[in-house]
Amino acid sequence: MLRILLLFTVIYTVLCSDGDRSPFYINCVKGCMKANCTNDLTFTPEAAQQQDIWSKILLWNCRDECRYHCMWRTVQGFLERGYTIPKFHGKWPFKRILGVQEPASTLASLLNLAAHVYMFTEMKRQLPAASRTPALLLWKVFAVVCMHAWIWSAIFHTRDNAFTEFMDYACALSMVMSLFLAAILRYGFIENI
Repeated sequence: MLRILLLFTVIYTVLCSDGDRSPFYINCVKGCMKANCTNDLTFTPEAAQQQDIWSKILLWNCRDECRYHCMWRTVQGFLERGYTIPKFHGKWPFKRILGVQEPASTLASLLNLAAHVYMFTEMKRQLPAASRTPALLLWKVFAVVCMHAWIWSAIFHTRDNAFTEFMDYACALSMVMSLFLAAILRYGFIENI
């Protein structure tokens, strides 16, 4: 029984970061949720009026808002005591802009998406479907896989939850695997020429 208890304690410690493990953060979130949230994590009527429109559009619920505001209160407490800025739930704290959780990463993902869309349209323009280029279908599929991955990357960095995290990682893996397949097929095409 002691081993099982020790195992659960170790798992909890491994899954937490310094910030969300701190008693100040834990108590802040509990107090915030007690004051502002209902049992189903929706806002009380008074708290709902304080949430900005962008956070409402991106579906930030009451617990998420409490975690976000308590994260910054905890960061302030760490800094006042001369400690370094901690991670929370495995991530560094970022200021939201227009409800977007990681604005710089979201922008980078959108720029990567734009580059892939541009190159896809250029490829279609310069190599019409009737041109019978052997690798044309390969590069079209590769481009679509990459564009799909960058869309999910932007969504994940805009609003992180379990589903968007899974989709981001799964699509990133699909992009890497399709690049690997494209490299093998490309090498095969060159060898056969």
